[in-house]
Parts: sequence; C-alpha cells; structure tokens
Amino acid sequence: MPTPRFGLPYIAQGQAQKEVTHNDALVRLDALVDLYILDRDLAAPPGSPADGDAYLVAASPTGAWAGQAGNIAYVIDGGWRFFVPVKGLVAYVADEPTIIVFTTSGWVDLVSVLTFQNLTKLGILTSADNTNRLAVKSNAILLSHDDVTPGTGDLRVTLNKSAAAKDAGFVFQDGFSTRALFGLLGDDNFVIKVSPDGSAFFNAARVFGLCGRADMRNSARRRYAEWFPNVNTTTLNAIGLTTTTTGTATAAALAATSMFTQSPRLIFASAASAGSSAGVNGTELIAWRGSSSDRGGFYLLMRFGWEITQPQGRCFAGLRGSTAVIGDVNPTVLTDIIGIGFNSGQSTMRVLHNDASGTASAINLGASFPSNSAQEFYELMLSAEPGGSEVQYRVERLNTGHVATGTISTNLPDAGTFLTPHLWGNNGTTAAAVQIALHTMYLENASLYGSRGF
Repeated sequence: MPTPRFGLPYIAQGQAQKEVTHNDALVRLDALVDLYILDRDLAAPPGSPADGDAYLVAASPTGAWAGQAGNIAYVIDGGWRFFVPVKGLVAYVADEPTIIVFTTSGWVDLVSVLTFQNLTKLGILTSADNTNRLAVKSNAILLSHDDVTPGTGDLRVTLNKSAAAKDAGFVFQDGFSTRALFGLLGDDNFVIKVSPDGSAFFNAARVFGLCGRADMRNSARRRYAEWFPNVNTTTLNAIGLTTTTTGTATAAALAATSMFTQSPRLIFASAASAGSSAGVNGTELIAWRGSSSDRGGFYLLMRFGWEITQPQGRCFAGLRGSTAVIGDVNPTVLTDIIGIGFNSGQSTMRVLHNDASGTASAINLGASFPSNSAQEFYELMLSAEPGGSEVQYRVERLNTGHVATGTISTNLPDAGTFLTPHLWGNNGTTAAAVQIALHTMYLENASLYGSRGF
C-alpha cells in the first residue's frame, strides 16, 4: 500500500526492481513538495513544456489533460503525470503571484484561511518596525462598514491613549515633516495644530473637554483688548484698552497697489525734527506672564508696518512694562519688553526681549525681514502660557510669506510684571517725519480665555 497522503509506494521485502518503486516515489516528491505552479487557468496543455513544469488543470480540459480538471499536471521525461491534490497542500502560483492551499472547498488563497491574531508587526508594500507596527504604502485606504457578517452598519475608529498627558491623534506630513495634527494632544482637550516647518506648531483651534467651549484662533468674539481703525479716518476703535497716541493720527485711503495698502490702517506721523516719535500704546498695564497655572499668560497679535521711513529710523512693536511713551532712544535700552524692532542703522528686524535691567537681547531675523523699509507688512504673535517660564513668538512678513518662530526663556519681564501693547517709530537723527501704521492689535489674557499657544 502507498502512503496515505502523497501515495508514495513502499518497497516490499524481497521486491524485484526496487529502483522502479523508489524512483516513482521520488517523482511524486519532486512534483508535490514546495509545489511551484506556473499557471492555474489553462484547460489545454501548453506547447513545449520542460521537465519539472507543473500546472493546475482548469475546468473542462482537453487534449492530454482531458479528465484531469483540478489535478496537478507535472512534466517528467517529456510526458505528463497527474496527481490528485491532498488537503493542506500549499502551492505558489507564479503568474499571479499568490500562494494557495487545497482544502475541503478546493483550492483557495492562503490568506483566506489564516487567522491574523497577535501579530508583532505588519507591513504592506513597506517594512513595519517597532514604532510603526502597521505600515502601509498605498494611494488610498478604504475602511467600510461590515456588510458580510453582517454588522450593524456603523463604522467607528478608536484611538486610545494611556493617560491625559499622552497623545491620541492624527498626524499629517509633507515629505515626512509634520504640517498638521488633530486629536487629544497632551491633555483631554480636542486640538487642531498646524506647522509651517515641522518644528514650530500653532494651535488653530481647541475644544475644551471641561465645558465644550470652542477656542478658535481668529474668533472675533474673544475680545479682551483690541484696536482697529475705521477705513480712511483718524478713528482708532479701542475695545477693552484705551490708548495714548504719539504724533499725528493720519487717515489712510485703501489702494490696490499692495497687500499693505489694501488693508485698513491708521497712520501715525512724527514731527519733522530729529528725535521725533510716532505711534500708539495702552494706557493701562493689562497682560502678564503670571505666577501660577491659573494666572496670567497672554496672546498678542499685532499687524503693522512703516508708511514712510527715514535713514536713521527705529521702531518697536510688542509688549512693554510701562504706559509711558517711548522717547528718543534705541529700543534695546528699553526694559521689561518682549516684541520686535530695531535700532538706528540696523537693516533687519530683531526679536527684542529684556527684563527689568540692562540691554535687551536681540534675535536677528535676517535679510528676509527688512527693517527700515516702507510698506513691509508685518504680523507679530506672542504667546505665554499662564504661569509659564517662556514666551513663544511668530513673526510673518505678510507681503512675502516669510515666517520666523521661536521660544524665549531668558531675559524676560518678570512673571509678576504687567505689560501693555506699544507700537512706536522714531526718526533718530534724521530731521524728517516718519510714519508708522497700525493695522490691528488684539490681546487676550490666557488664564481667562484659554491660552492660544503655538
């Protein structure tokens, strides 16, 4: 009797021509072990097959394959041998390519009978690793409701984290550099963050889990203190914080010549004598870094630019620990400040920050941020968490799209020092007027409204 699965013949005791029996068993083994199928869709034998070629005979076969549907056709010594597949036989189909297995239902794809449980990692068209245990390269990924089992018709995706301080979210990248995220990021509030470069991140929106309130970055309802001009008038609307004006307020008509001139703004013009200033500042100190997690913190947005400059011009825009008008000085001598500006003779903008004494630290923003140039349109953002030890800044040259970001943790106004917004320009030693324009100023207290964050 042959073996029960592959039908390999036994050599009987005292059998003559043992080699015939032995060789037949070898042929069967050669055909069936690590079975390599060239094609499983043919119903007629191919022309000029080579020894060792194997096929699965398709339905309704003809010629030398007649009557062998579903069997394995194997070429040996220039002729065909046929073998009946047995349950559990695995074959690789070269022309598809795929791996199939013979079951009580016939030949099926191997993956259809495998149970994928507790895999350590899985990569599809790419390699998974210990961080990305599931890795997929594909033009699209489809997740659909279960209509096979059938299911409930619902589809839910669950992201679970171990603790509030961890992250559960989605990351969107450009060239594997992150540009946006959303989810529960570092706490249990739902946040949308964006980034221009993959290193500095800005909170675009936040929904607080405690109360359900939405904190949108540019929401008009969140007015703590705001200054904005009426179009082509000398009126500066001041909400929440009254102002002191230096120089002469001058109306600005809108024009289509640039982003700067198309934006509503109020111009402040200095006198023509050397050492003259122009600008606007708050009459009360209203923002501070704060002494605890429920006190202080701020978010400032200011848009401004020179209307007319002079060779020795200088300016400052930001927060200062005084309501006094800035005089005939370089801004680096000012104390308790955080903002941007430049001294006379400097050709690029600086981030300026100083505590209560000494000279301000200056971070040169470089050639993409020219200082003493007319109608350059700048946006300054400053953000400090309540009771935090640092201030984050973002400077954008709106008319070109250049952006500079960073975090400052040294030489800052003391956590208990209150500050107020200032926009100031000065002509230095040049006896001719400068004009500096305010487009908008917005300031909110982070502990009251929730930090904007960057």
